[in-house]
Amino acid sequence: MKFNIYAFAFTLVAANTIAVYSEPANFDVINALASYGLHVDSVARKRAEDSVSSRYHCATACNQLASHFKSQILPAGTSAYDEWRSQFWSSYQQDALPKCIFQPSKADHVVIAVLLSRWSHCPFAVKSGGHAAMKEASSATCGITIDMAKLNSIVLANDKKIAKIGPGDTWYDVFTKLESEGVSVVGGRVQNVGVGGFLLGGGISLFANERGWACDNVANYELVTAIGAVLHVNQSSYPDLYRSLRGGGPNFGLIHGGSMTYHYPSQHQAYREAHKRLDFISVLAVDNDANPNTTAFDEFKDIAALSDTRKVRTQSDLAAENGAPLPNGMREHYWDQTFRFDGNFVKWMGEVFYEELNPIKKSIEGLMVMLLFQPVTRESVRKMQRNGGNTLPLVEREAPYVIINYAAMWSKPTVEDESIVVDTVSKTMGRIVEEGKRRKLFVDYIYMNYGSEYSDVLASYGPKLHHQLEVVATQVDPVGVFQYLRSGYFKFGGPPRTRGHETIPSPHVRNH
Repeated sequence: MKFNIYAFAFTLVAANTIAVYSEPANFDVINALASYGLHVDSVARKRAEDSVSSRYHCATACNQLASHFKSQILPAGTSAYDEWRSQFWSSYQQDALPKCIFQPSKADHVVIAVLLSRWSHCPFAVKSGGHAAMKEASSATCGITIDMAKLNSIVLANDKKIAKIGPGDTWYDVFTKLESEGVSVVGGRVQNVGVGGFLLGGGISLFANERGWACDNVANYELVTAIGAVLHVNQSSYPDLYRSLRGGGPNFGLIHGGSMTYHYPSQHQAYREAHKRLDFISVLAVDNDANPNTTAFDEFKDIAALSDTRKVRTQSDLAAENGAPLPNGMREHYWDQTFRFDGNFVKWMGEVFYEELNPIKKSIEGLMVMLLFQPVTRESVRKMQRNGGNTLPLVEREAPYVIINYAAMWSKPTVEDESIVVDTVSKTMGRIVEEGKRRKLFVDYIYMNYGSEYSDVLASYGPKLHHQLEVVATQVDPVGVFQYLRSGYFKFGGPPRTRGHETIPSPHVRNH
């Protein structure tokens, strides 16, 4: 089953008559806001631009939102604001201090927020599920955070072949709703992951071998452009934009919207051998035939199990189980890299993981670390080519791949602990990358949804794809609203940086 995503959040466009969208050269943001009943003061804006101390004029933008949408604004300094911040999965995201939090309930509301940000040069961020590890991935310090929580409808078509899903949904919401109708979609594997960001980064799924990743199953994106137009993007309307959204991240629009079924016997053996060198190994494996007597997992039976939760189950049930060991409020750091699969290399990585971890593991309060091996099979890469393909640099003839994700969480929010953990993760991944290059297994692809803030994810797609994505982004957003005003996460021009209001560079957005 395919599904529509309606985002009401930013910059992609479509129409039935042309194939390339470009922003009108004569666009005037003040006139655009006036069409929605907001009569902003251009003189006040000019003063804001001339003032270093208030050049983003976020107070004015937030006041405008509050005057029109009082019940949908959470201003700083209120208990509701503090409660909202506490709901982030990563405590780094909880650290962000927006000037205001705006919770739109329909498309026009998001249009106004985007236009106000553009008018005032106030940074903004968009929160779908808020499950990214890094600070300001989905919340803007001293800016506007657009929380999509109220845009959470799930509408199933009469023929049950298309589901229209809102950016404020989590995958648990989606699965439970659709399961009640006897259907499901290709989505996330953890219950509180949001629809938007997961899809824009690619979206590894439980059904990868049968249907590709989640982004490969989106039939249509409904999004808001940098000029506030709400339009549709699909394979028939704007194929380049459509393909760019499928793995290219929030550089064209913010939707802010696992398969471990091995088909290669050598992979089974490699993970079993790696287990001999690890404290324990957790295996997420799915047989989509839903047969309680399946033999698909037999090669893991000789590994003594601390816990075995195999059963015929729904996606929502499995997503809830996967999310249970991931508490909110911890420091989180992710780092990943892709390699061609090799069993001996997998075993070597397990050894290096402990060599680097052992010296620090008792000195960091609440430390929990995992080295995750995410296979990408030849079948799944083949399925990615359906319906226009995606923008990911994975090639069927080179598969199978394995994405290595070093996931670390710890409880104490100190600079010292952060430095120790991040240095250890960086050193470990650096050694793995160098050895992978030596063995000619290295693949220059970083999966966005596991990426570190110190990684240049888009550059890892390779010069050709990077250029194609940048061309599309420039066409759809020539003034750079989503490059210079959107807070955090992965953009063109290098890795993200954790930064506060005072260190955000002056935006290059045109003054109209």
